Amino acid sequence: MSESYEFNFVGKKRAALEAQKKIQATLQPIINQSRDFDTTENLYIEGDNLDALKLLQESYRGKVKCIYIDPPYNTKGDFIYRNDFTHSDWCAMIYSRLLVAKNFLTDDGAIFISIDDREQANLRKICDEVFGEKNFIANIIWKRKVHGNNMGFIPPVHDFIVVYCKDINFLKPFALPQSEETLKKKYSNPDNDPRGAWTTMSLTASHKGPYFAIVNPKTGEKFFPPPGRYWVFNEAEVLRRIADGRIIFGKRGTSKPVQKVFAAERNLTSKPTAWFDKQGSNSDATKELLKIFGRKIFVSPKPVTLIEYILKFATDKNSIVMDFFSGSATTAHAVMKLNASDGGQRKFIMIQIAEATPENSEARRAGYETVCEIGKERIRRVGDKLKAAYPNLDTGFKVFKVETFTNH
Repeated sequence: MSESYEFNFVGKKRAALEAQKKIQATLQPIINQSRDFDTTENLYIEGDNLDALKLLQESYRGKVKCIYIDPPYNTKGDFIYRNDFTHSDWCAMIYSRLLVAKNFLTDDGAIFISIDDREQANLRKICDEVFGEKNFIANIIWKRKVHGNNMGFIPPVHDFIVVYCKDINFLKPFALPQSEETLKKKYSNPDNDPRGAWTTMSLTASHKGPYFAIVNPKTGEKFFPPPGRYWVFNEAEVLRRIADGRIIFGKRGTSKPVQKVFAAERNLTSKPTAWFDKQGSNSDATKELLKIFGRKIFVSPKPVTLIEYILKFATDKNSIVMDFFSGSATTAHAVMKLNASDGGQRKFIMIQIAEATPENSEARRAGYETVCEIGKERIRRVGDKLKAAYPNLDTGFKVFKVETFTNH
């Protein structure tokens, strides 16, 4: 009899049943809180995220390329969410939601989950079960602040972002466009070639191929490949490339022949690493909201830079992006901002329970009675600003509320 490891916790079976249980509910449109309701493809769902996921499942099954969530960490202090779960409660809460969320991912889709030290190990075990160990991609370390405020014996300055894909056999390599700084180091245009910045590459290879003399048309000097190497092009192609200026004989025209390779003609990308230290910080996120609202309206938001960076390598220009712990709607902000910068048409689905803001909080003093009101207003304000600069950008969103009903 074979043995296998299974991660168990109190309430696991009940959580699995909860994920499968049908609900008596519907999504009620709230037109007066929406923007461009008739034309936008973005959604903002107000209500319990498990109920909302179940209601959206039929329409969006297998269509979401990237899910990012920042669930409540199992600590005390963040006023927005209930975050003093017992171990089992937290595991059950996240387990049932991930079971349903998996159904939304495209075959080549991935989920990114922010988490801290306390529940990271449990989250990994749950995700291994829900998505499969083979579909684990990375345990990203995000440096969220410089100093740990003397918390604990070794002050933490990081969070994790756990990454799983729907099916490793379909996942395409994550790729980021090369930065301008990197391009400038590798490519230049000293001869003002109209094809743009370029660098040089060898014309030879070790595998067997053409072997002949390349003649410098200016000097008549003949060049052969080094011993054991061969030209990568045949003679006719070499002559064509010399005439086209794609094979040159050094800057002065007297060196061995090399290829001219243009940056504009290459798919120049790099892979992200599992160390995020230049993707924004907690303080950046606080400043962003301060700029939008004029006050510290939300505790522990994530920076737009962080989510936008993930979307750059984890989505295509037409992807659907989901966040079912939407909070202050950073993910919606990131989707619109990235679309503005690269001409994309990504759509977002935000889900957030109408959690009340505390009586004496900055949010309540500003007139925001729930977290949803903060998120929706953020999307409106950011959208208005972006729309002024990019008139064709979809900055609208349809608001729906989860309405439960009972049969009589």
